[in-house]
Amino acid sequence: MMKSSVFNIIGGGLRIIITLISVPILIKLLGTKQFGIYSIANAVINIVSLAEWSIALSTTVLTTKDNNKNISSACFYSSIILGLFVFSVTILISTAISEFYSSLSPDDVQSLQRIIQIGSITMCLRVIQQYFVGIEQANNRYDAQNIINTVSNTLFYCGSIAFAYTSKSLLTIFAWQLIITFFSVITHVLFSIRIKLITGIKQLLTWSNTDIKKVLTYSSKIWPSAFGSVLFSQGDRLIVGKLLGLEATGIYTALTSIVNQINILSALPAQPLVSYVKSYLGTAEETKLKKFVENSSSLNVLLSIGIGIILICFSPEIINLLLGKWTGTLNMRKSFILLTIIYSVYSLNASGYYILFAVSKEKLNTAISLTAGLITLTSIFILSNEFGLIGAVVGNAGYWITLLLAYYGLRYIPNSFNYLIKSYIICTGILFLSMISTLISNLLGRGMICIVCILLLCLVLNINIKSLSQKILNKIRPHNNLL
Repeated sequence: MMKSSVFNIIGGGLRIIITLISVPILIKLLGTKQFGIYSIANAVINIVSLAEWSIALSTTVLTTKDNNKNISSACFYSSIILGLFVFSVTILISTAISEFYSSLSPDDVQSLQRIIQIGSITMCLRVIQQYFVGIEQANNRYDAQNIINTVSNTLFYCGSIAFAYTSKSLLTIFAWQLIITFFSVITHVLFSIRIKLITGIKQLLTWSNTDIKKVLTYSSKIWPSAFGSVLFSQGDRLIVGKLLGLEATGIYTALTSIVNQINILSALPAQPLVSYVKSYLGTAEETKLKKFVENSSSLNVLLSIGIGIILICFSPEIINLLLGKWTGTLNMRKSFILLTIIYSVYSLNASGYYILFAVSKEKLNTAISLTAGLITLTSIFILSNEFGLIGAVVGNAGYWITLLLAYYGLRYIPNSFNYLIKSYIICTGILFLSMISTLISNLLGRGMICIVCILLLCLVLNINIKSLSQKILNKIRPHNNLL
């Protein structure tokens, strides 16, 4: 069980490092205005994709412990149907984009329309790819999945930086993204066939109206939850772009692109909970499951709060690296620290989020996620209209409502609730303690505060860093039939 979390953390960590290195370079090469257009286009495409309709999660849940090949085939057909739907809607929206962003110049609108149209094909392929990702997750092949994703991510950013340096053309960057996505899909297909996660193309083409209806019905139940998340992570950029302009959007996206890595990485240890809780809750293996949930949740806390502490303590250096000449006033650092606290705390929802799906509480998950997303966007709209960029930052705190996912989800794991909730509260206090570093200008002093806070975090979570490192090394062994 632990191996899946380890591969997720390592793969996710590598992709985050690549992102942290690449985003500042892209901002400097493109400028904040061009990067603002890039951000708006990505936000439009991701929102229309409805978080890829949660095809990966649907496939994982429906095929775990289920040898019915028709279900697997139905998930594949559903991904194609939803992929084509995403493509069609995105094309329609691209033609109306000028109405929403009436303040943009004709050249900017035309550029935005073209890259959204290219992005529509990319998103269609991504939705189809999610079927294969779900199959890999259902069979606990997080190792290969992370290798494919990390290689694709690396190639995308390397190519994007090269194109930004040579031509500064967003059209070329999005075309490169399409090419990388196409080859990523092909790689997932070949891997799935090679190790017999699917037995061949014929298995994929088995049509069953009943099973396809079952998959689409399940997906429609859980996608609003994912839609709530994508509203929060992408819709805010559309609002900032509408109210504050392209340059503010570029700066806001640069800040959120860094702090969003807290959520992405810290959620990875909890991701395998969907298949494990579904498989072992209520069985003789429940004691082992309890231990796995506590370990996964502790890693989630360590990563979400730990990364937050690091970002707060070294915020001056990070801001300068990220924005360079656009660093501006002290408000930029305040905005970054506020976003770091907001993202670190709300990222504690991960275990509860996945457990609720595993115990078939999709409606509760959806209600909380969607409500949080809508309240957050409303707050961002009102506050950014009144207070500008700092108002948009504060509005993100509305997503703390999703901590209710942890409250309800962890209740399903016997004798774990009190221990984990207490850990969440104490570790959040340590995150706020690290803000002492904002009073110190000396780099060494801030570094010492960072180390002390991380050690306190490990003490509260009962994590032995040396022992944890050894366990991770022991889990990383060559896997038969990796590729």
